[in-house]
Amino acid sequence: MSELRGDKEISEARPRSFKLKVQNTPVIRVCFPELTWKCQEQGYPDFARITIRYVPKIRFLELRSLKLWFNSFRDRYIGYEKLADEIFETLWQELDPQSLYVRIDINPRGNMKTDLILSKRQSS
Repeated sequence: MSELRGDKEISEARPRSFKLKVQNTPVIRVCFPELTWKCQEQGYPDFARITIRYVPKIRFLELRSLKLWFNSFRDRYIGYEKLADEIFETLWQELDPQSLYVRIDINPRGNMKTDLILSKRQSS
């Protein structure tokens, strides 16, 4: 069986942005409730909700590419600390925003609840 269209799009996905000049700078909040990846130690799946909040300079996230990119993590073996760092740095480089906040709210595992929060602002 040949590769399915969705599998191909997901495997090639990267977050993309587009330029747009706006008169009033918004604060943009994007939530994705179904982020999944595999634990690099045990191989079991992890599940989380990710929230991104950013203040753009001129670049805005293209949401379909973001969704596909998030789906590309589902078969990756990666620790959640590295996952958070990769997502944050990729978005920071793609958007070059005034500020960026990423929160990964990980579902409880072994009776432990973990949140990772990364944020940064441009220097003035």
